[in-house]
Amino acid sequence: MPSAALLDALQDDPGYRQIVDDWRSAKVALVGVGAPASTRASISRSVPREHPSLARSVGDVCLAFYDEAGVEVTFPGSERMVRIPADTLKAVPTRIAAAAGMQKVPSIIAAARADWFNILVTDEATARGIDQALRR
Repeated sequence: MPSAALLDALQDDPGYRQIVDDWRSAKVALVGVGAPASTRASISRSVPREHPSLARSVGDVCLAFYDEAGVEVTFPGSERMVRIPADTLKAVPTRIAAAAGMQKVPSIIAAARADWFNILVTDEATARGIDQALRR
């Protein structure tokens, strides 16, 4: 997470602008679905796990954390995170998510319902967990 001044300077950097343009013109995105911030052993130090918004998050896609309804939650500094914005990601026609693990079942379901991705690649155990959770 850059400082506000560095993020402002990045807006004028040709390389950074090219990346942002590439995000806007992408036809396919391959993303991961993260487990809830509070359950992770490894997460960026700039993500304040203890913040109340993150306490209610169930997962993330590209460091965009979301709640059980798939609605993005913010935290101090989240506006400075260098990542594809949610609206830009959701405009990519094909969004493939790769996610596995029973701890990610709620994360995957919330992300799918909120249209964070439209194709899922997972393992059999996680697929069965998703199926069981949806049947409840």
